Amino acid sequence: MRFFLAVIVSIAAALPAAAQPWYARGSFNGYDTSAQMVDQGGGHYTATISGLFASTDFEYKLANNDFSVAYPSSNGKVTSNASGEINFHLWDNTTPDGWFPNNTRRAGYDDHQQFDWEIIGNFTGGAFDVTMPLTDQGNGLHTGTFNTFAPGFYEFKFRKQGDWATSIGHDFGNQAGNNSFRVWTNGDPWSFELDLPNGRWRANTNAPNPDPNNDNKVDARDYVLGRNNNWTQAEYDVWRANYGFALPWYARGSFNNFDTSLQMVDQGGGHFTATVTGLTAGTDYEYKIAHSDFSGAVPGSNGKVRADASGEINFHFYELDEPSWNDGWNPANASRVGYEDHDLYNWEIVGAFNGWPNTNDSNYSLTDQGSGLHTGTFTFATAGTYEYKFRHITSDQTLDPAWNTSIGDNFGNAAANNSFTVANANDMWTFELDLPNGRWRAIGPVVAASAAVPEPGTLVLVMFGVMLSVGFARRR
Repeated sequence: MRFFLAVIVSIAAALPAAAQPWYARGSFNGYDTSAQMVDQGGGHYTATISGLFASTDFEYKLANNDFSVAYPSSNGKVTSNASGEINFHLWDNTTPDGWFPNNTRRAGYDDHQQFDWEIIGNFTGGAFDVTMPLTDQGNGLHTGTFNTFAPGFYEFKFRKQGDWATSIGHDFGNQAGNNSFRVWTNGDPWSFELDLPNGRWRANTNAPNPDPNNDNKVDARDYVLGRNNNWTQAEYDVWRANYGFALPWYARGSFNNFDTSLQMVDQGGGHFTATVTGLTAGTDYEYKIAHSDFSGAVPGSNGKVRADASGEINFHFYELDEPSWNDGWNPANASRVGYEDHDLYNWEIVGAFNGWPNTNDSNYSLTDQGSGLHTGTFTFATAGTYEYKFRHITSDQTLDPAWNTSIGDNFGNAAANNSFTVANANDMWTFELDLPNGRWRAIGPVVAASAAVPEPGTLVLVMFGVMLSVGFARRR
């Protein structure tokens, strides 16, 4: 019987987990779950919406049941065809392939060829007032190659020709941030491709690139990489002409619609700062620190911070210039972003060790050490690996509300859980959250101060004291 049960358990464990259902949700169905997508295999899902008004614009997302995962991150927009249909495609694959959006699932749709596309951008250094038409290559692919750009950094979007009603930004959404590209030499040819069914776009050039490691800086590391890859004289000349270039960082968030209006100030040593003013005091804002093309964005999931009593937020960004920080803090392999602690609330750790409660557990509250550092040392009765997050609580120790602001592995508000492993029952662990420096760590096991072994010098004094006590006792 035990063998039979073991076989059943083994078979069950070997079965693949069922994929979660995806739904086409939009203004055509009130964003409900009435249009479940069909799994075509290989991570490709489709859905056909019919019975719509012909040639009408609809906003959409392709999302799961509870809308916790949805693409594109800003609503997309699509026009129904002459039969009143829309055919959606979701590509459940995050493998980089040189197209954008990268490292994320993609949402696209069949091209109904009711209008042509163009790129529009600040190609003369000013407003988005220059357009360049794309050519319809069929099957939803629209392309164009242009060599009229002067050296500089440009932002752009794909747009329905002559009309902002439908556009495509960096995440393929209609209200997404701008796309971008960098021209190093006058007349460099750039090719633009918009692939509607596959939900992707790209901008490429074969011109010499002085930044081969693509870290948005032209420095000695690029020279070494180029030399090792047999740079041509033309490539070396472009590197030399652009040596010292560094793409600016921007504080981007719900306080400025994630735009590039607030460039960070370089304080030296890879430390950048920015102050956001004129906000509503005591209000929460989401944020990222990123380049103008949204590359290098940290934290990986949006962070969240509350404006202080003066309506300000003071950001700190620390650019990682090596493979790892090697300082024992997390995140270990990414640039870090933090902010001044306004002391508007306290912090706690919450996790599997206390059942992830939606109410504050005072047993795991951290102590404010000042200057944005919050620490706590706790005993864990049972050995095991525990996932957890840092979560903020109001000054009266009540949640504000439950899960309004938390910090996970990448310091973002919706980041994955952190974890630690308790090797032995009743081990003690210390947790540290350093807000201005955008980092956290868990240290353990630690030894209680009262149980610490005396230093040798202290031990000698103790023994000497014991001997004196014995001597005085004998004289009595």
